[in-house]
Amino acid sequence: NDVDLAHGVVGGVAAPGRIFGLPFAFALGVHLPDDHLSQVRALPQSTPRWELYSVRLQRLYLAASVALSPVRWLRLGAGLAFMASTRGGISIEGRLSAINAASSQLTHTVDADLTSVRYLQLGAQVDLPAGFHLGAAYRDEFKLDTQLTATLRGQIVVGSLRDPTALTIPGLYALQAQTLTAFQPRQVTAGVGWTGARWTIGLDATWSQWSRYENPTASLDVRLDLRVPPGLGALRTPDVPQPTLREPTRFHDTVTPRLGVEYRAP
Repeated sequence: NDVDLAHGVVGGVAAPGRIFGLPFAFALGVHLPDDHLSQVRALPQSTPRWELYSVRLQRLYLAASVALSPVRWLRLGAGLAFMASTRGGISIEGRLSAINAASSQLTHTVDADLTSVRYLQLGAQVDLPAGFHLGAAYRDEFKLDTQLTATLRGQIVVGSLRDPTALTIPGLYALQAQTLTAFQPRQVTAGVGWTGARWTIGLDATWSQWSRYENPTASLDVRLDLRVPPGLGALRTPDVPQPTLREPTRFHDTVTPRLGVEYRAP
């Protein structure tokens, strides 16, 4: 199905203690992909894909959380998660030879970095009589997009670059591409559990706001400023690609129930 494997190093640490006499804990969680820091795959709109898998999981992830128990029957937690998004660009300037491309005089600069996207996570648990527990969790939405820019600015020289009388044609070509590479919907989970002498039963449901999912097809913005004088049959102005008309995804919100049962043997 052409779905990449998602693997890497997953780790975490939790440090419990007390603050002002109350139970307190601090935790870190991390996922480090061992193939890529950030992988992007931009597919044509007409290509079917497994949207919830593949490169969506190839991301650097870090979460920091704290928890506090103000009373014996209540536990509260909050944290921030960090994901990495990619920004990059290339700029080329100089003089291009129309008759001998190898003699062109060009300089280029490349600028790329990973920027962080942060979102909130919350949780709460309440202990009830007879071994029952109530829990709720909230995970905020995040979007990861990749923005790439390319600029080519200079002169096309019809003749020798050393000839000051050669015809020069100034031009500018600029491209900006943006691709939605990963999306996590806003999620709210509520559940109930029961713990007995040897049995533990848990039931919960998760609402996910998939209706806010955007079309991941890359959007291109191309600008070409080049005017070729008439009479130069060997040179012509290239065509500029038209922007892609992106279809709406038509995703809808989902509710996912889950049931878990555990038995502890003597």
